[in-house]
Amino acid sequence: MPVPTKALATPDNLPPEAALFGYVAGVAAQVFQDLIARLEAAGVVAVNAVPQMMDLPSDTPPFFAADFHWTSFGARAAAEALAARLKSEPAYQALEKSTYASRPLGQGTAFSGLRRLLQLSCHKSLPQVVTTAFETEKVDQPEEGALDLFSGGGSDQIALVGTSFSDSEINNFAGFLSEKTGLDVINRALTGGNQFGAIQDYLTSAEFHQNPPAILIWENPVYNSLTRFADQPMRELIAAAQGGCDTQLAPVAEDPLQVALPKGVDPQQTVLVDLGRSSVRRVVLGFETPEGVLRHKSISRSPRQTPAGRFFMPLTGLGPVPEGRIRVQAKGADPSSIRVFLCASGKGDI
Repeated sequence: MPVPTKALATPDNLPPEAALFGYVAGVAAQVFQDLIARLEAAGVVAVNAVPQMMDLPSDTPPFFAADFHWTSFGARAAAEALAARLKSEPAYQALEKSTYASRPLGQGTAFSGLRRLLQLSCHKSLPQVVTTAFETEKVDQPEEGALDLFSGGGSDQIALVGTSFSDSEINNFAGFLSEKTGLDVINRALTGGNQFGAIQDYLTSAEFHQNPPAILIWENPVYNSLTRFADQPMRELIAAAQGGCDTQLAPVAEDPLQVALPKGVDPQQTVLVDLGRSSVRRVVLGFETPEGVLRHKSISRSPRQTPAGRFFMPLTGLGPVPEGRIRVQAKGADPSSIRVFLCASGKGDI
């Protein structure tokens, strides 16, 4: 779900100076809608929550006045838009539904690093980052004997990954999703994880591979570009989601571990480095040709992420993949636990 900017959702609040920076509200709205359309054309269920946010009364604004995050009212509007879109999907229609209710808890103050930073430049006090806090509870159980064709017998119905927009308790986005969809939501969002942190954690985890959800919702603010780190993060996510990493590469040397890379490997394929139960955050692979040419690629996890010990390394960027060896460097990992696999998948379009 692309989260719109505050300017998209509340264009009437823009000062005249915005035009001096080249911002044109109508153009920005069209660009955002084009993004939604292109995602839908690629088979991604995408939602434009701007209309629902613009319809909110002035006393329940969708965004904080002195912060870029949405309020609980903006989160609820986004959940309504997303639920309305999901209800046309067969996968959603086949799931058991329950009834959830959200109740207000009174005013709450959210932490805002941005407000604190802005206040340093202001003589007058900026508006506090306050909104009505909500709590969502299940008020009934699904009908007995209802058939769930997609959950795999106990799978989570919705897994939510994303940023602080989803992780903040005061916004209650996950709760509103349950209320509007009638489905259980497991929240795996990560504050400070930016565009890829939460979804990398979740898709590379044993939890996802052992118990995949019926529906995965990826919340990401539109200003967090998915092309910022080139194609490697997206290719890792594609390989992790598709699986098919069943061909184990044979070890040919130790200290450091080296495995044989066979002939005929497609540059669009991916290598899975499985460290077992490990807290290692960085893996470096050295690709060595029979002529002794060595090229390196690495994957790192940020301090905010939860290491799963699984790293999916795309082979793109190496040119034609020659027969040779892969050197595996994972400082702190147990060498006897390291296994390397060649994934048959990972060839999806970026």
